[in-house]
Amino acid sequence: MTETTARPSPARAAMIDAAERIVAERGLSELTLRQVQIAAGQSNKSAAQYHFGSRDGLITAILEDRVAGVELRRREMLDRVAQPGPRDLVAALVVPLAERILSHPNSTYGRFLAQSMLDPELADLIQAHLLARGFLEVQQRLRVYSALPFDVASWRVDSLAGYVIGALAAAEARPLHTLPTDVITASLIDACLNILTGPQSTPRSNR
Repeated sequence: MTETTARPSPARAAMIDAAERIVAERGLSELTLRQVQIAAGQSNKSAAQYHFGSRDGLITAILEDRVAGVELRRREMLDRVAQPGPRDLVAALVVPLAERILSHPNSTYGRFLAQSMLDPELADLIQAHLLARGFLEVQQRLRVYSALPFDVASWRVDSLAGYVIGALAAAEARPLHTLPTDVITASLIDACLNILTGPQSTPRSNR
């Protein structure tokens, strides 16, 4: 994926927002091109087909539109520090997503990602989103810093995306009942560091 994309037309942008909201609030099964056109107020019955081609094309457009800004912000954070340590790397993972999800009024992006991560139909598309260049770089560097066995360290690093997205989606869904954005972000960074650096317990026998 590229880190920058052209600004979508108003009609295209409205349909991307509508599709994201439908998936976030009602699930993938409710997403159709017709429903998107209705939700976006498009009178042209072929508008969604023209802009996206198919439902998969529409979902890809959502991801490409959102990931560009997130990846650009992540790249800026990685380039700002000559030798980023674990906290810098975790911040580069958390902060761009937190800003995109929590700083946009009426955002549904966090819930869209949370819904999509659990849907087999979207697995490949979401995987491509999470394997953007900056995200991969953060994962690779975090594995190097870990003192845990490599397979354990890799599992913990890989699990961070799901944890962060789930936490941000929950905060997005209840904006009036959550902490301030900066407190949520700092707490998420602390929690991720604890996940990465916590000691490995000796497995107990079930007998």
